[in-house]
Amino acid sequence: MPDNSKLCLIADDEETVRIYLRATLEQARFRVVEACNGNDALTLLNQLGEAVDIVVSDFHMCGGDGLRFVLNARESYPALPIVMISGIVKPAGKEAAHLVEFVQKPFVGSTLLEAMDRAIGRMNSRSADKA
Repeated sequence: MPDNSKLCLIADDEETVRIYLRATLEQARFRVVEACNGNDALTLLNQLGEAVDIVVSDFHMCGGDGLRFVLNARESYPALPIVMISGIVKPAGKEAAHLVEFVQKPFVGSTLLEAMDRAIGRMNSRSADKA
């Protein structure tokens, strides 16, 4: 279980989803900051920088697309673990290669936490491979 020093940025345009994500993550002892769209999420990520340990973002959002946010985040923070959530089918193609993990809505908290663990593990192994 993560300690309370892990900071997760969540981005989703649905308030009920953000509330669920926050409750799930706080129960797992994450600290949480949230954004209601991709534009706000990117601003928040750039303000917090390396303090953010992982991102959980919706794929489609009003007021700033989640995929665009993730691609920008990946460019600026290539080692940042990212989990995309969506009610649509898993994205495919070149753009999806930038996604660390994908979780289909609806999901239970344990599914999200498992995906987050995989995302963190993948980024840690990539960092170790480069060392």
